[in-house]
Amino acid sequence: MKKDCLNMNIIKLIEKNIPYDPDLLNTWEGGNYSMLNKHIPPHVATFLIDKAKKRKIANQESRLFSEAIALNYFIRSVKNNVIWYSSFKWLSSSKWVKCEVRKEIEKKFCQDIHEYLKSGEKIDVEFMQSKVRSLKEKDGGKLLGKTKSGKVKNPTAPDIWFISKDNQLVFVEAKRDEGSVRYLV
Repeated sequence: MKKDCLNMNIIKLIEKNIPYDPDLLNTWEGGNYSMLNKHIPPHVATFLIDKAKKRKIANQESRLFSEAIALNYFIRSVKNNVIWYSSFKWLSSSKWVKCEVRKEIEKKFCQDIHEYLKSGEKIDVEFMQSKVRSLKEKDGGKLLGKTKSGKVKNPTAPDIWFISKDNQLVFVEAKRDEGSVRYLV
């Protein structure tokens, strides 16, 4: 994909619900992750399943279920498998500006986030981080909250991001409600 073909000029904020069968949640909590759509790229499915297994050990069985539902919902809109579920702190950690990361999955993520954010002349990881720092300073902990030591928490990136078939950079935050997954795009 050419870097200059993304449309970074349109910002939309959409909130919707995705209903799900309660049996899917029970299956997920039981450690069966076969509900993930076969079209979800392996780097995303493996990362999500590995993280879900770790959460299961920590007695957080339903964690990441909402992300799985959202991934299944959006996968048909994704262009060229450019989709990520990510818990990486790329909006606040300096190692993401120059891709000073160690793990292969982090390197691939970093390459993609740099490639697709740079499609706008002024938007890149460094620019996004400067905006996050500004937000953090202005917020003072009112919305972001504070750590136990009293520092303002860093904002985190949404759960999922992808390039849509109509060349939009889409960020998705997913939360489970009773009987549905609420997502914000």
